[in-house]
Amino acid sequence: MYNKTVTCAIKGDIHHKLIFTINPTGYLIVEIKHKNYKANFNDLFFFNHEKTTDLVCIEDGKVKHLCWNLLMYKNDATKLNVAIDNAIDEYEVIMRDL
Repeated sequence: MYNKTVTCAIKGDIHHKLIFTINPTGYLIVEIKHKNYKANFNDLFFFNHEKTTDLVCIEDGKVKHLCWNLLMYKNDATKLNVAIDNAIDEYEVIMRDL
């Protein structure tokens, strides 16, 4: 069970990249402009627009709390979403085999 890294462009910022580290145990770590964000897969939401997608982290405690929001190109968001789904599947297979 290994972390997977996905690199994507930031919509409107050609000088920086989004670096996503996908941990199969259910966490996404985002590195952007030397800042790091961490989110549980269950707190991630993809909101599609015509040419872009918002990746939003909303913590669901007593009151929903917006942690961060990233505007991405639609194909990059799709690539990230598939990588997260694959990590979830990989984790489920490993847990089933134990």
